[in-house]
Amino acid sequence: MKKAALLIFFISFYLSNYAQQISELLVGTNVWYYSPSEKVWDLTKECGVKTIRIGGHAYDKKLPEKEILLDWVLKIQKLGAEPILQVSQYDTPEKAAELVRFFNIEKPNGVQAIKLWHIGNEPWLQANRPALDSMGMRVESYFKPIATAMKA
Repeated sequence: MKKAALLIFFISFYLSNYAQQISELLVGTNVWYYSPSEKVWDLTKECGVKTIRIGGHAYDKKLPEKEILLDWVLKIQKLGAEPILQVSQYDTPEKAAELVRFFNIEKPNGVQAIKLWHIGNEPWLQANRPALDSMGMRVESYFKPIATAMKA
């Protein structure tokens, strides 16, 4: 057992010297649970991520309150990262437009306008993996009205 562990250690050490650097443009993280501790925010800053997405399946079903989102967006911007804020595919276009107004026009507490927005989360999975030739119409049915309202 000791020999196997030692062998794994040396192989890992050897490969780590030849591993390809992962582009910072390809790796990010999500805010995916409520009330991340200050330690989580500090460790996230140390990671040097450039974007942090506030989204996922749970957020598609129930987006956190604006005050929570504002707190997270301000913390993300303070880290020097760009927030990506997801709006729900299940909410109305007006609700998505309201978030854009809140963050990009009203700009409470000195928040910088959000540049990156995301509509919905994994539509194929949330639609129970239908035939791929039907996905375009499914996504279009909610995406266009939401995007139009957000743009306005």
